[in-house]
Amino acid sequence: KYVRHQRYDEAQVLKGDILMGKGDLLASKKVFTELTPDSGNLFLYAVFQVGKIYRALEDYNGMVEHFENYLDRDDLFNKQRISEALYWIGWAYTQQNKIEKSFQIFLVELELYGNIPETNEVMLILKVLDDLYLQYRESGYVNQLKDHPLITAGNFETWLLTESENAFDTGKFTYASRINLYLADRLEKQNRGVEAHNLLIKIINNVPLEYLDAEGLGKTGLIMEQQGDPLAAERFEMLLENFPTHPQRALAYYGFARLALKSNDFSRALSFIDKLTDELPGHPLTTESTLIRGETLIKMDRADEAITCYKDLLRLKSTRGRYHARA
Repeated sequence: KYVRHQRYDEAQVLKGDILMGKGDLLASKKVFTELTPDSGNLFLYAVFQVGKIYRALEDYNGMVEHFENYLDRDDLFNKQRISEALYWIGWAYTQQNKIEKSFQIFLVELELYGNIPETNEVMLILKVLDDLYLQYRESGYVNQLKDHPLITAGNFETWLLTESENAFDTGKFTYASRINLYLADRLEKQNRGVEAHNLLIKIINNVPLEYLDAEGLGKTGLIMEQQGDPLAAERFEMLLENFPTHPQRALAYYGFARLALKSNDFSRALSFIDKLTDELPGHPLTTESTLIRGETLIKMDRADEAITCYKDLLRLKSTRGRYHARA
């Protein structure tokens, strides 16, 4: 009725989201696909909502075609989220067991976007490649990629180490830091903590701050905070300034809370813990933050509140093990 109204496109997006929430996916898809590039960021939002619908419907052919059509459009002045669209194409191929196609997509994406701090999919891509690596080598579908360094390396860790060294040597510092961050997480899970720590120290010593993404700033900042380095705060500040909406801003909140606790600024510590738990309740650091909250409350002579805090933690099955023991 009010197609020409200035907020018509916003209403369409809201309608699409409501239909999605009700489970009427096909009707929601129809609403979202009616938006055009003239709708600006709402069009971009609609494109990726349609991608979610294809994912929910397990229509992987449709998902590939949808994102390929988006990437092929020539009527967009400033095409955004290209790396994300490529990721979902590769992901859809993976669900169809088209391993070679997904590998090719992911490897191209690493080459194009691995060294750009603003892209968010690189760590996800490394995880997918890691998971698929043995399956791909054992599948026999290695003809097109048989000479690629990933295939000739012998194992995934060797490839990661080689990629890291090459990236450092060629000045691709963002990509080098991401490889080291991923490999450090991998080594930690294998109880190889010293090797993991050394990879993070290499980032601190060799990668200029402006090349670090949100995770790089946060994780290296936490290492520096643990070592008592006063420059840790600079990394947390830069994370919040450059990536104010990124989920890994939780690392900065957590780091600032720890710094405040060390300096006996207990109110400031609690304020950053509150930011983390309120804004990012599902982040892995939420549990650690709850423990710091308890420690802070004890130092503020608020023992009853600290006990309540620890009891709340003990009720959670997800925190069993060392977290329960600490609580």
